[in-house]
Amino acid sequence: MNVFKNIDICRQLFSELNWSERHAGHNAFVVVCLALTLIWVSYDHDHTALDRNPTASGPCSLPAVPSCRPDATDPGLNRIKHPLKGGESMELDLTQAELPPLGTYSGVFVDVVPGNRTIKKRTYLTLSLVIEINHERSDKTRFTVERKYTLNIKGQKKLRDEYEKWRGKGKLSADELKTFNASKAFLEQPCQTTVAYETEGGRTVARAASYSPASEPKLNPSGAYKRAEVTAPKPETDAKK
Repeated sequence: MNVFKNIDICRQLFSELNWSERHAGHNAFVVVCLALTLIWVSYDHDHTALDRNPTASGPCSLPAVPSCRPDATDPGLNRIKHPLKGGESMELDLTQAELPPLGTYSGVFVDVVPGNRTIKKRTYLTLSLVIEINHERSDKTRFTVERKYTLNIKGQKKLRDEYEKWRGKGKLSADELKTFNASKAFLEQPCQTTVAYETEGGRTVARAASYSPASEPKLNPSGAYKRAEVTAPKPETDAKK
């Protein structure tokens, strides 16, 4: 039922009522009640029709849009198709990476990867220690986990404290601090590490929550891990605006 048709009905009722001075207040009240009732019935009818058929025409109807759901042609349902203009679609690989079980493992440092990170318009160096652990994936290669540091004042202190604790030789001397080389300090050195899970970019990833002195038997690099080829970035005190 159309709202405008209901308004015309109300006008007809309005004209047929006896508008004497004596009954004017009562008649006006009746007309208002009838108008509100008819408008409500029309609104409820239109929305009921839309509930039954979302593409039905009506004052609140919307054009049909393709649903965003997993692509049924993918057996693993690991890709989602998002409707774009011109019938194009954006495919996302949502396959969850294989993860090692939570726990503590024998490990060995196999890479030291520099990078950078911007926090509140300031850019800092970062350092990632890659640790190979004595637990294998389904393809028989060892899992690797990372311990990441942002090298601001707080992060440098954290790296220093954890390195001194792992090394087990007390505090670094002033000379050692001046000539500290992360690659020489960590690469191919054994340790014991605890694996924890974190969420990154919508996925669950395994991280090295901590590392400590190695226990026997000590783990050696498997040789399967290929070191990242990166150039150490230069720190910037302020990011470009």
